Amino acid sequence: MPNIFTNCCECNNSSQTFKDNLLILDYLNKSSIPTEIGIKVIKLSQNINNCDYCSIYGRTNKLCDIHYKKAKKSGKLFGQFPNKSFYTNKNNGAVCSTCCFEFII
Repeated sequence: MPNIFTNCCECNNSSQTFKDNLLILDYLNKSSIPTEIGIKVIKLSQNINNCDYCSIYGRTNKLCDIHYKKAKKSGKLFGQFPNKSFYTNKNNGAVCSTCCFEFII
């Protein structure tokens, strides 16, 4: 679930990244930068990628760099199933946790 610092669909308020961003925001506030500006600075520093499997079906699950790397690993794992037409190519794209759940069912 996205939080105030990122649009990543898998980041939540208990993740280590969120805690790190809170520390950064605290440092920015101590440097007399307003909270709203600090949040925008942190948000702009995040790289956001789309789940490759979601984009086929018109969904827009966005992933931060950390979760995108995990999604690439999931893509390699779930790319072993030949009945999924998405994986006919050799690059095995990123698969978010929502899409992984669909593979399991």
